[in-house]
Amino acid sequence: YQRAVLNFVIPSGLLNGAYNEGAVLDLNADFPAEYIVKRDPSGNYVEYNSGTGEYDSLITGLNGIVRCMAEGPDGKIYVGGDFTNAGTVAEADYLARWDPVSEAWEAVIAGISTYVYALAFDANGDLYIGGGFVNLGSDDGDGIVKITDLSGTPTVVALGTGTNQIVYTIAIAPNGDVYAGGTFTLA
Repeated sequence: YQRAVLNFVIPSGLLNGAYNEGAVLDLNADFPAEYIVKRDPSGNYVEYNSGTGEYDSLITGLNGIVRCMAEGPDGKIYVGGDFTNAGTVAEADYLARWDPVSEAWEAVIAGISTYVYALAFDANGDLYIGGGFVNLGSDDGDGIVKITDLSGTPTVVALGTGTNQIVYTIAIAPNGDVYAGGTFTLA
């Protein structure tokens, strides 16, 4: 749903009182949101498809809930959640990134076994992810891991022996300390 005000100015005094200085234009456009929407710099969430006569979302391709999002230092949008095969990319299960230049989904790392709930980037550009996954990258990749070299060949680094339950949130302090919260009782 988009709402805009359109104003007309008539610089002539000849029509004094014979015009309305403003009106509200309402446009209701139903479109497939597929768990995520994108707004362009002009404020649009959709574009008109003259071939179908319908409105299309500016971003599509997810088949499950989005739980977290973060912009990476590379300008790409990283998304975690309950989805699989983002944009039909088979390795993009539970974690994917949207490239705003190519307008396409990309895989980040393969092997995530279940939902991703938290994303955070550190000052080096490494990505910390938290969730309910186990054995990601190694036997110690439970609940929280760090992913390095996102612009090359991403590598999963376990943080200790992981957690015994789900990590729902991650925060990184300016000094580099990593804080995690969730339902775990051992870490």
